[in-house]
Amino acid sequence: MKKNILSLLFILIFVGYSVKASAQDSLKTQPKNTIYASGTLGWWFVASASYERRLFSTDNKFYANYYLRASYGGGNSWNTKSSIEGPYGSLSLQGVFGPKKSHLELGLGFAALYDIDGYGIEVRCANLSNSSEPSRSDFTIWAPAISVGYRYQKPTGGFIFRTGMSYPDGVYLSFGFAF
Repeated sequence: MKKNILSLLFILIFVGYSVKASAQDSLKTQPKNTIYASGTLGWWFVASASYERRLFSTDNKFYANYYLRASYGGGNSWNTKSSIEGPYGSLSLQGVFGPKKSHLELGLGFAALYDIDGYGIEVRCANLSNSSEPSRSDFTIWAPAISVGYRYQKPTGGFIFRTGMSYPDGVYLSFGFAF
């Protein structure tokens, strides 16, 4: 009886150790870098390139990867009453949840929108009226960057497909690569 209990205990310890070791190996093979191009179309249009760097991962029941994402691109509003046109940038923390190929993606950060068109109009008006030029910082709009979406990415890297909704972007579509 003691021999059976010791054998069972040995097997449980061995299996537990091997599962833990394989989980650590899977974390080592996950890609740390991600690049992709995104585009949105709606009341606001943004075309951007993004870089993500994996900060840390969890390998438990609530499997998650956390990335720091930096994006830069250009944007334009289709609304003629309040048109914003110019460079766009954001910095956010992305949470990618799920152990397989299909993931839930949540993001939270901030975005900076520079209204280059509005600044140009104000500079021309200031030159015509011989007054001082406006400050560029007056035409930078800071906004929260919030996103919820779907992400297709294999745990070992390679092709990435993303789609979802975000603010201030709108509905987005992305293609990229994890390495």
